[in-house]
Amino acid sequence: DLYEFVRMDFDSLGVERVMVVFVDSKNKVLKKEFISEGSINFSFFDSREILKKTFLFDASGFFLVHNHPSGDCNPSNEDLRQTQKIKRVCDDLNIRVLDHIIVGNGYYSMFDNDDL
Repeated sequence: DLYEFVRMDFDSLGVERVMVVFVDSKNKVLKKEFISEGSINFSFFDSREILKKTFLFDASGFFLVHNHPSGDCNPSNEDLRQTQKIKRVCDDLNIRVLDHIIVGNGYYSMFDNDDL
């Protein structure tokens, strides 16, 4: 469902962009927004910025989404590392990191693939 919700936001992007979809305790979407833009094959997200907005929107959790312009949806080692890093911090704060979706030719769900 999340992929269908954000897919159009990532159409025809030539660089990687990171979006966060903030949700309440019942997973109702409160806000979605792009938080960073990278290069053709790299993007970085700032955990502090995500946490600040999580509190600002009174969200209980969020989904991370970013694209791979190459079309290959498989996560890089850096994708996995950044996701695990923010998940550890959020676990301590009782903030739910629900999934990290990579959009390309289809999508890859870290939750569905036990990478979260």
